[in-house]
Amino acid sequence: MYLPSTCLIVLAMATQSSALAPLAAALVQTPPSEPEITRVPVPPEATGRLLAQPEGEPLKTSRELLIMEAWPVEQSFRVTKDRLFVAPYNRWGLMHADAILPTAVIGRGKGPVVPLLAGVAIDVDDVMFDDKDGRPMRVGDFFAATGLDGVLVLHKGKVVFERYENGMSRDQPHMMLGASAAFPALVALTLIHEGRLNAQVKLIDYLATLEYSAWRGTSLRALLDMTASVRFSNGAALPAPNQLAYEVACGLVPPPKEYVGPLSLMEFVRSMKDMDAERPHGDAFRFIPTGIDVTAELVRGKERATLARVIEKRIWSKLGAEHDARMVVDAHGTDLAALGFIATVPDMARFAQMLANRGQWNGQEVVPGVIALDVLAGGNTAMLARSDVAKLLPGGSYNAGWWNTDKAMGAAFLWGAHGQTVWINQRAEVVIVRVSSHSSSDSDFLRYNEIRAMDAIVKRVAGGT
Repeated sequence: MYLPSTCLIVLAMATQSSALAPLAAALVQTPPSEPEITRVPVPPEATGRLLAQPEGEPLKTSRELLIMEAWPVEQSFRVTKDRLFVAPYNRWGLMHADAILPTAVIGRGKGPVVPLLAGVAIDVDDVMFDDKDGRPMRVGDFFAATGLDGVLVLHKGKVVFERYENGMSRDQPHMMLGASAAFPALVALTLIHEGRLNAQVKLIDYLATLEYSAWRGTSLRALLDMTASVRFSNGAALPAPNQLAYEVACGLVPPPKEYVGPLSLMEFVRSMKDMDAERPHGDAFRFIPTGIDVTAELVRGKERATLARVIEKRIWSKLGAEHDARMVVDAHGTDLAALGFIATVPDMARFAQMLANRGQWNGQEVVPGVIALDVLAGGNTAMLARSDVAKLLPGGSYNAGWWNTDKAMGAAFLWGAHGQTVWINQRAEVVIVRVSSHSSSDSDFLRYNEIRAMDAIVKRVAGGT
């Protein structure tokens, strides 16, 4: 026991008595020494931010890179908000976003877990496909080069392949990024089906707060088709509405010193006041993530609840999921509908299989069958053909958060930055969920090869060899 100095005077007096001296000697002890802290040696070259590996190489794991591997964590290896999506820190960050960003819980409900039964195992690592340059490539090598964290393949609802890398497990949640868009869009389609929203009515009739924005004249149908005409730049020039300002408003990155723009998501949405002069609403496809956020605001207004709570009530609690999901929120508690969904790979597979089953799952209709068929059937191919995405998806389309390949390939899929994929081939009865932490958020190497690899896996699994 260590006693503070205020007690020592009393004990000093006690030592004058021979009877009390042993007691005093027992009580007065040396203060405990500070425990030793084991530090991981810092490589001499790592004096600043770690650099991303060149694209195409097998990516090192977060542990191999010493990211968040010691305590206290050296600055060079620490994942902070401004590094969450930056390679190679995203190797740790996309699996632990809820430790850095505020989130809302999407409860799994109180029912039993619906098991994913095992089927006949098929090793997809050795499946070959022609890469974007026409050269043969193994699926396993593609996974390694794009920072695979986890992958699960279902055939006729049964698990035929499952693997986790980079310290991930089947119980570890992962940020889904752009694949998050499926959830607000699915709820919006359901509200249309129920007659509570009209896809053709102008948004201003539902959301008075958009009166002075460029969104006022568009419709929910245009949001679901990604044909709303709103000026948005992928650059970082300030103060125009662009990707940097969007990330700041979402609370994903700290504002730059000179930043004077919106500091919350809906403030950013309302700040988008200019239409694209070259295209009226509904005339041409252009992917703008904020359109998903506006869709979510329609859902929140109609359901009078947060998007997280709506997803929980209408979808997640009915899946027999193993775990709660989460949704990243901004400084005002607004759900980041376009990129904030966090869940485990098996639970995302349950969600995808439910849609592949035409909305039926766990003995009930989770989503009206007509809606499940609609999102998987695809959208307007002519609209996408006039966009810059056409070179990546010839004959493809976009519909309510889902991308669609041409009819011959027959797949509908969700895409997220850094390699998040939910792939459904209803005809072949194959579902693939893949989460990754690739160095690039979006690149030809990632996207072109991703489509080819997923299709090659489907053919191998459906063929049964």
